[in-house]
Amino acid sequence: INVENSVTIVEDLVAAVIGVIEKRGTGVFHAVNPGAMRHRDLIALYEELVDPTHTNEWIEEKDLLAQCLVAKTRSNNIMQNRRLPEIGIHMRPIGVALRDCMEKYAREVNKVESP
Repeated sequence: INVENSVTIVEDLVAAVIGVIEKRGTGVFHAVNPGAMRHRDLIALYEELVDPTHTNEWIEEKDLLAQCLVAKTRSNNIMQNRRLPEIGIHMRPIGVALRDCMEKYAREVNKVESP
């Protein structure tokens, strides 16, 4: 499946929640990193930074249903986080945040693999 979705990096979510609490924000906040990410882009980043030998096969959403791998079509969303900036809270763009997250993950994986 290669569709765009919003992504929330947990590190940024925690900082945003703390910010909302400190600023006493009320109401609904969509705490997503600005932008969207395609599944293929995520896997390409993983292969670049973590495991260049990784392989996978791509499947179309319609084939998931046809092969009874899912009961219903997926819900794909691109959400806006307009309210956070209104109260002075800014989350990193998804390209920046996800690369940082994947770089940290790669360092941890390398620690485990190295004696």
